[in-house]
Amino acid sequence: MALKPGTIHRFSIDAAHQSDLDGGAITSGLRGAFADAGNSLPGGASLSIETAGSQWTIEAGDVTYEIVRAEGQLTVYRQDMGDSMAAAIEEAFERAWKEVHDSELPTKGRRDRRILFVGVAQGVVKYLKQHAADGFDVAADAVQKDGNEITSSGRLDEPGYEHIDVTVTQDSGSANRVVGEIDRVGGEISIITEGLYS
Repeated sequence: MALKPGTIHRFSIDAAHQSDLDGGAITSGLRGAFADAGNSLPGGASLSIETAGSQWTIEAGDVTYEIVRAEGQLTVYRQDMGDSMAAAIEEAFERAWKEVHDSELPTKGRRDRRILFVGVAQGVVKYLKQHAADGFDVAADAVQKDGNEITSSGRLDEPGYEHIDVTVTQDSGSANRVVGEIDRVGGEISIITEGLYS
């Protein structure tokens, strides 16, 4: 499984495109400026005016472009958060904020929050990759019998412990889920599988 932490980077476009932005429509000139910077806008992209003359947002699928005018130039912050770890962190933060404050998370400061979430996510992914050998491995052989019944047996190797014998049996004919017992701790293990049976 490939982990997607999320990314944020910035680029600039000519300040002459401010009139396009204030017009509220994505013009061919604006599309060309984005394409020249390596960021082609899809046909379904939409433009919102946050503050006329100084701040705009373009939503393009999973990518958000925040455009800010400062010091005579237009700076664009590309925020690629779709289906990423950073997006999951942001969603959890918004939910926690609402539970604690009983109000929606303010939009002010969103870019800086996203920089933080992306930084945390990238750090976590880097750490997991660097320490992949420190985790645990599950090795098992699955056998499909008649119908939807699946049984599997194998072992789980965890650093610091001898291997743990694992036996699992599918408990539902309507979902790809199997459960079993872990001998060392006597607990339950859930293994998500896909495509093992039709």
